[in-house]
Amino acid sequence: MKDEEAFGIFFDNTFETHFDLGKENSKYYYFASVDGNIDYYFIYGPGITEVVKGYTNLTGTTPLPQLWTLGYQQCRWAYCPERNVMDIAKKFREKDIPCDTIYLDIEYMDDFRVFTWDNKKFPNPKKMIKDLKDEGFKLVTIIDPGVKVDKGYRIYDEGLKNGYFATDENGIVYTNWVWPGNSVFPDFMNSDV
Repeated sequence: MKDEEAFGIFFDNTFETHFDLGKENSKYYYFASVDGNIDYYFIYGPGITEVVKGYTNLTGTTPLPQLWTLGYQQCRWAYCPERNVMDIAKKFREKDIPCDTIYLDIEYMDDFRVFTWDNKKFPNPKKMIKDLKDEGFKLVTIIDPGVKVDKGYRIYDEGLKNGYFATDENGIVYTNWVWPGNSVFPDFMNSDV
């Protein structure tokens, strides 16, 4: 703001940029970028509300996040078995502690295989999810990128058959060890993945 009027300058450039807003000389502002286009948008107010409206007319607006994402979220390495998850949820409600989300880390999976449930630790995940929802909780299950190398495991077999996994420079599927053991990794540059 200068002289009680508001204006905005949007410099549409992703490279390293330097701004001097009157420090060198109060008579001018200086902007420079190491590369890229010099695309400036000057947005006159006269008030800050008009500047923000002008800016969002250019760039669009960000949708508001869902309310539950702004609340307290309870997370730790391992909440298992299922009864422990429900006990934690119950304690939050009994003690009147606001909590919107409970996270499950990799312990919920069957032998750390993504998109699976360990049915011994979590005998009825659908009911658990419904019960948590009824108590006002969201449940977030963590998913790691490593897919266990395991013939007969549907996710692995389908990915291998369809070329969904990252490869080395010779086209050989890249493998490495992570939580489930020897694993392959989705090729997120492949739009089919």
